[in-house]
Amino acid sequence: PAVVTLIAVLTSLFFLPRKYASGASLLPDAETSPASSLSSLLGQAGLPFDLAAFGGGGSAEIHREILGSYSVCRNVVDGLLLYEAYGLADLGREHPQAAQQEAVARLQADLAVDIDAASGVLRFAVLAPTPSLAKAIAGRLVAELDSFNLAAQREAGNRRASFLSERLGVAERELDRARAAL
Repeated sequence: PAVVTLIAVLTSLFFLPRKYASGASLLPDAETSPASSLSSLLGQAGLPFDLAAFGGGGSAEIHREILGSYSVCRNVVDGLLLYEAYGLADLGREHPQAAQQEAVARLQADLAVDIDAASGVLRFAVLAPTPSLAKAIAGRLVAELDSFNLAAQREAGNRRASFLSERLGVAERELDRARAAL
């Protein structure tokens, strides 16, 4: 039994492909990225539903879904050209769409996202064939999440400005009517 275990360990060390992990810890700020504005943009991230409607999913849960979404992972795959690292270069030349789907699926499988229930801290780790690639993927995921948050804040600001502009127009018309009545 001990000899078999030793042989299995040595075999795994020398013949199984190595994977390196990199990740980050984030504390999503509910004030600057409210669940309502993020969940309104989940469709853009490739998610078919509104998380806030299903139990009021907080900001960390929404960020978890965004990190693992098809569109974010696709942006990482395309931005870092992961087709070569995943051995999909040949498939990419023949069937680019199939290669993209396979690369995104591999990235999603290599991505683990966890939320600390007590603190709300979101932690993620990603596996890759080299340490530098793992670090690059983790950095790109953070950048994509940041970009998504900025878009969500911009969209919320635009909606707020539109609402206030409309209300101002209504108030001006009511004021004009009141002046005319006097």
